[in-house]
Amino acid sequence: MDRPRIAYLPIARTTFDVELAEGASRTARKHLSQLPVSVVGQADLITDLESARRVAESLETGKIDLLLIFQATFADSTMTSTLVEITGAPVVLWAIPEEHTGGRLRLNSFCGINLAAHALTRRGCRYETVFAPPDDPHALEKIYKLALAGRAHNVLRSKRLGRVGEHPQGFETCQ
Repeated sequence: MDRPRIAYLPIARTTFDVELAEGASRTARKHLSQLPVSVVGQADLITDLESARRVAESLETGKIDLLLIFQATFADSTMTSTLVEITGAPVVLWAIPEEHTGGRLRLNSFCGINLAAHALTRRGCRYETVFAPPDDPHALEKIYKLALAGRAHNVLRSKRLGRVGEHPQGFETCQ
């Protein structure tokens, strides 16, 4: 079986610490690339709805096994909803913790996946979440397993199952 294909799409708003967000995104992508997967998608932060739409439409959506939305900073749910709607792939929302300084949060990505999760739930979309640093081995293992499941789903979706004969009379459970 081919390597699972993960569409890595980092989203952010420019009103937050973009430099910190870019660093976290680069770290996450670097560690993802060390897994036995193919990472495709946007390397740079996606910061507006039109860019999100353009990036999603450029992906070979039928070949995506997992849509990994890296919430580099807070962003409302519009970009996430658009990415999910266009790609149709299984979704993981990844937020990263940040240090408590007593001041304004520099990234606030957890709030972003909370909004995105609520929007996806209201639309009936299933998703998984990760709340961990971009180099966390447990998070990366979870993402890898979800990508494998997505790959298996894509492979099985194109297969046909045949039946020869009929079930024995009185054994409807074999039907």
